[in-house]
Amino acid sequence: MTKPNAILASAVGLVVAGVLGFWIVHTLNDQAETRRQLDDLKKQMAAATSLAPASTGGATMPTSGPVLPVNPVWVGAGGVTTQNGSALAQQKAVQEYLSEGFRLLNSRDPQNVAQAAKIFREGIDKVDKNNVYLYNGLGRALILSGKYADALQAFQDGQQVDPKRAELVSGDGWAQWNLKQYYQARQSWEAALKLDPNSQDAWMALAWIYLAMGNDELSKQGFVILSKAQSDNKEFALGLTMARAANHNLDQIRAQFKGMPDPAAFLTPPATATSTLPAK
Repeated sequence: MTKPNAILASAVGLVVAGVLGFWIVHTLNDQAETRRQLDDLKKQMAAATSLAPASTGGATMPTSGPVLPVNPVWVGAGGVTTQNGSALAQQKAVQEYLSEGFRLLNSRDPQNVAQAAKIFREGIDKVDKNNVYLYNGLGRALILSGKYADALQAFQDGQQVDPKRAELVSGDGWAQWNLKQYYQARQSWEAALKLDPNSQDAWMALAWIYLAMGNDELSKQGFVILSKAQSDNKEFALGLTMARAANHNLDQIRAQFKGMPDPAAFLTPPATATSTLPAK
């Protein structure tokens, strides 16, 4: 091979290598970006699973906890809707209902919460009856409105769409809690944990309940999960300290978890429940 030909061959080789190198890097970057987007989607979906309402009168929920984002991911029973034709129009409409509904709900203003409930209901009736986030939002809004039986029905309607959504099963627990059906509430929260062992929404109740019942190991497990997710939350840090110290003082627990009944209410059906505290 002559020298010019050798130079040309080398140049061509470098170009091919450069193209291949670019393609490889570009492909890897695309894969990394895809993974990043999937991770972001999972985080958004996790963030959109629960809302810890403030006091609604009577039995209450703790005020701390994850809050739904202004623009939650809208996912129905079959996953993310494909973006074409009428499906894209439905996507846009559902997103508008969710965004406005959760914006109003997060304000916690009673009038806004009532309006949020109407928006979620309208979204279900007019746009997408299979969207679990609409049912979750409706249930949370109805709890904040003090309509606990209606909230329970909303969560159960959502479970007809997808029975494996932990946030809907946990929502059952909050509705039952406010109806003072403590035994059933505990069962719902535990069922939610079977679907999602890291469900903050369920652990926000069960970590305190297990502490009151004297189950320190499960209580610690819950508070560790909550403290990792919300490291600046002093109530969860205190709960973890109490669990590690086997502190079953019900007055102290009630000071952190509003409305806590006697622990026996969680152990047996209401008709036969007694008011004994667990032994230390």
